[in-house]
Amino acid sequence: MPEVVQICYPGVGGQAAVATGLALEGLGRGVSQGILFYGVEPTAPQYLRLCDDAKISHQTLVKKPGLGLGARRRLQKALDACQAKVVLAHHHDMAITASRISASRAYALVFVEHHSNALKSRKDWLLSGMAHRCADHTVYLTSSYRDTVRARLGRWFNPAETSVIANGLDLSLYPGLGERALTADEFVIGMQGRMDTGKDYATLLRAFAGVSGLTATVPLRLELAGDGPDRLRLEDLAAELGISERVKFLGFVEHDALIGTMRGWDTAVLCTQGETLSMAILEAWALGLPLISNGVSGVGDLIRDKHDGLLVDSSQPALLTEAIRHLIHDAPLRQKLGRNGRKRVEGHIDRKTVGSQYDRLIQRLKLDRMNNLGLSTENPQCLRR
Repeated sequence: MPEVVQICYPGVGGQAAVATGLALEGLGRGVSQGILFYGVEPTAPQYLRLCDDAKISHQTLVKKPGLGLGARRRLQKALDACQAKVVLAHHHDMAITASRISASRAYALVFVEHHSNALKSRKDWLLSGMAHRCADHTVYLTSSYRDTVRARLGRWFNPAETSVIANGLDLSLYPGLGERALTADEFVIGMQGRMDTGKDYATLLRAFAGVSGLTATVPLRLELAGDGPDRLRLEDLAAELGISERVKFLGFVEHDALIGTMRGWDTAVLCTQGETLSMAILEAWALGLPLISNGVSGVGDLIRDKHDGLLVDSSQPALLTEAIRHLIHDAPLRQKLGRNGRKRVEGHIDRKTVGSQYDRLIQRLKLDRMNNLGLSTENPQCLRR
């Protein structure tokens, strides 16, 4: 009998990680939770296990690529059956479908905006604006992200019904690495993320090939954690560059194992076309890893250059090569970046803090909706356990 239901993409990525984390925090506060996994992929097994273990009600609704009218109708029926008091939709398409442009729906609707502004097409901007107007409230992950949306939407933007709430991490899962000296064995560089057009693994491979040629005194290894449509092309590129023996494609790695893998890295790199609030950055910070990324939208306004990360124009492999080479030979800088990154997440991006912010928002919206519509407090059982 979930009071709060979230709709999120079922594949591996930020949406499902955020949704399941929020659900766990909500359960800890005594609020029943449900998740509707909705998208073109089956739900990743790690999220199904998490929901089953925590007794979070869940259902998977697989849609075909494109408009998917049948899947939309199934999603609407699932929401009707739930009669939840608050629904959090983690994508503009989900928010629009859940809203049905109706003020008489029983639940308050929150649109959580994850889509990177830098990667939005004109259609994405239109749908994002519609979702904001259809929802009762919109959550943005950073202030700078909200400011960009506000400037773009103009009169369409309703600032009174928006909040800035970051993604959160359960920091108990991320024991810091402490002060690590570089071992003589090898220097391990790592990157995690989906291998598709949003991430620029190709530039990292070219930069790694360059630094391998410059640094003969320290054995190097590159570990890439993730999978996706670009993986075969990237493996071919590694072979073409002559670095296949030093590049390890790990494929999909479940979360607990991923944390263990990252603890073996000497530095983390994020080559990306754009972010909102990158989980890869937050996890590197949480582990106290020195971090290199490029100053695109969603990164340049988050990382403070030379304080908690190095910012480079990583569309130019030579600049990324130089940044990696610099960290290899500058242990004090590595330690400084790692310490300051860990401080950034402590107390600000901790999942309990984020959960409290969502809890206050949910309670307000729930009471407002129930008072306006005179709803009963009883919820029927609606989702499969």
